[in-house]
Amino acid sequence: MLALHDRLLVDCLGDDGCVDDRIRRFSEMDEAAVALFLDRAFFHGVHTVLYRRLREDGLLARMPLSQQERLQKAVMQYSAFYTGLWHDFRKVQGILGDAGIECIALKGMHLCNQVYRRPTDRTMCDIDLMVRRNDLMRASDLLLQSGMVVGESNHKEGEADYCHHLVPIATRCGGSIELHWTLKRDVPLDLDGLWERSETIAADGMEVRVLSPVDQMLHTVLHGVFPHVEVKLRTLLDLHRLVAYHGGRFDWQVLLQRARAWELENSVLLMLGVIRTVFASPVPEAVFSGRMPDSLKQMEAVAIRCIFSEQAAGRNGAYLFFQLLHAGGFRELYSLVSSKIRYPKEVIASMYAVSEDRPAAGLYVLRIRKLVERFFEAFAQVARASVSGNRDLLLLDKDLNRLENWLSVGRGGEDG
Repeated sequence: MLALHDRLLVDCLGDDGCVDDRIRRFSEMDEAAVALFLDRAFFHGVHTVLYRRLREDGLLARMPLSQQERLQKAVMQYSAFYTGLWHDFRKVQGILGDAGIECIALKGMHLCNQVYRRPTDRTMCDIDLMVRRNDLMRASDLLLQSGMVVGESNHKEGEADYCHHLVPIATRCGGSIELHWTLKRDVPLDLDGLWERSETIAADGMEVRVLSPVDQMLHTVLHGVFPHVEVKLRTLLDLHRLVAYHGGRFDWQVLLQRARAWELENSVLLMLGVIRTVFASPVPEAVFSGRMPDSLKQMEAVAIRCIFSEQAAGRNGAYLFFQLLHAGGFRELYSLVSSKIRYPKEVIASMYAVSEDRPAAGLYVLRIRKLVERFFEAFAQVARASVSGNRDLLLLDKDLNRLENWLSVGRGGEDG
């Protein structure tokens, strides 16, 4: 059962529902609970869509003035930030289009302009664009020469061998651009098929190329569970909005077939089960028929517990610490650390926007120093927590590991 503030948050994010129920739940919260309610919305990245619902329901005016101002300020700041992102997006579309480079808008820029009522309802921190692998470096060069970039980014072809996108490009409007060549590495995607199935949508008078509905659903699931589970309500809301928007036109059979091909069947079934429970999303019962009913229900309960855990923010901040904690012996620890360090020196230079002419030893020392800083930040977060807080944090970590082991079935992992 969800806590009162989480239940109200879900009710505000879902479909219209009953305003009287939301008013009743809101009236049961004291000032501390309202503050926690907003804390959760900010953590999950859903405060802008929450703001609109609270205004429509007349609940914003009932909040303590300090919390009203806090929420209004954040929404105004995000609206200004989105205006800059959209300006950058239009400019990038023009630059790449003029050069004959096709691109697909991914994640936030697609979702906010198609399945949300207003673009600012769906928060994002950057612009994700996918281009074909053989256009990747040319697209990067064009953007770096456009005058819209801050600093001296200098992408290298080798970056694509280690990540599904190049190091983000910071822009003068305060945002950043990630140029992708695939959705995720180490996932058996049909890239040619992604491009062939892509569609165009209208967004503020401009044609924007996006993934097909099934591919967008799979990418949203993929982003939420791979390589590690992301405990954010925004991902669930994205999936719920996709299901609601496409409605009866959605081809569930094709989704399941493609999920198996991408080795994502467990992940898709889990996430669809979660949104059906949390948001009452209209996912047909036939989707789940005969597919691991017992273990699926168990893992659905674990996933919901993780997403709404009071320790979710702490676990995210201390992630590197827990990665090292779970290393099973010296060999696994060595492999984990090596995988984070052993990049080509030009890739490390690109990561930290420094000259690749630096001695290789200096670049690797820089990489090690950055990783050590991250580890001690994570360790300090755990050390500052109360005993009961750390106990809950360890329980959440145990749940997440159980969940990730289960999800690894079908991706070549062992059954957890």
